[in-house]
Amino acid sequence: MTDELKPCPFCDGESDVAEEYSGKYFIYCSECSVEQTEPSKTEEEAITIWNQRANNGG
Repeated sequence: MTDELKPCPFCDGESDVAEEYSGKYFIYCSECSVEQTEPSKTEEEAITIWNQRANNGG
């Protein structure tokens, strides 16, 4: 089972998983079109990377 995607860290829009022609995965925002800069080998890895957030001073 895959983890739930967090919303976009920039606009709080809905995010989704896409698979490249190479078979790698990346996450993108359907609202502002921001996307992961490096594709991941697995969908789970892409989700884990996307869901990481900075600790904003806390």
